[in-house]
Amino acid sequence: MGWTLADAPAQHGRVAVVTGASSGLGLEAATQLATAGAHVVLACRDAGRGARALEQVQERFPDASVELSLLDVASLASVRAFVDRTLADHPRLDLVLANAGIMAVPFGRTVDGFERQLGTNHLGHFAMLAGLWPGLRGTVGARVLSVTSVVRHTGTVPGPGDLDPLRYDPWVAYSRSKTACAVTGVELDRRIRRALGEDPATVASVVAHPGFTHTDLQHRSVREQGGLAARFFSATVRTQGMPVHHGVLPLLRAVLDPTVVSGQMVTPRTGTHGAPVVRRLERRLRDPRAGQRLWELSEQATGVTWDV
Repeated sequence: MGWTLADAPAQHGRVAVVTGASSGLGLEAATQLATAGAHVVLACRDAGRGARALEQVQERFPDASVELSLLDVASLASVRAFVDRTLADHPRLDLVLANAGIMAVPFGRTVDGFERQLGTNHLGHFAMLAGLWPGLRGTVGARVLSVTSVVRHTGTVPGPGDLDPLRYDPWVAYSRSKTACAVTGVELDRRIRRALGEDPATVASVVAHPGFTHTDLQHRSVREQGGLAARFFSATVRTQGMPVHHGVLPLLRAVLDPTVVSGQMVTPRTGTHGAPVVRRLERRLRDPRAGQRLWELSEQATGVTWDV
């Protein structure tokens, strides 16, 4: 039998931050963490949707300790404000789930001028995690989760030209952004081990992907982009995708299972469906040179220096 939430230890006294918590995997992860006893910060872009998410968590679990905090990871100004507010209220953090994301949307730029998917899925989270690092680095058992996707198999590690590319394909850009999330998770683990030794008991960097899960992510792609591929994917996930309460399990196992160690990834058993299992990321995503280049590019693009 695979890992389930019944195997997770209680989270009383711990503080968790979940981005993209207004719906889908983020909302389910936040609800389950609150149910386990954690105080959960729902980091949401839209105030109205965030308020509804807060109500839903409290309806499902009336004793939940939750708060709403506005965060648009596509805006570095919003990220800075969120970091300042979060550390002022919670100087010690235990779990940060960098979950928010968009998928295969039409070309656009963030307010800071980055290609929208790379800016939202990767750069905004990089800046947020760097900012929150003072609250994590001294917390025994703290965990940082980077959320990737099965499309990392076809994605390339971003370079300077991908910040605002001359040519754009929505699926190529999505694959690139989720590859960046995986590479950053591994590079953070490498830097933690360099700073803390081979057994980084203080803080761990883990990676997960939810597999083929039915959320609004796919349907938003149709609403914004249309196109045969997006419509096919949206229709398929309705009938064949895992429900959210199954798809969230890789994310929750990655941050709650003490047997998952820093640098590992949790995925559905088949890669798209099934119980959450521990896997090692592909060799090319563990390349130290790729991790170093992406880290430096991310620091330069965001103007954030992240010293682990």
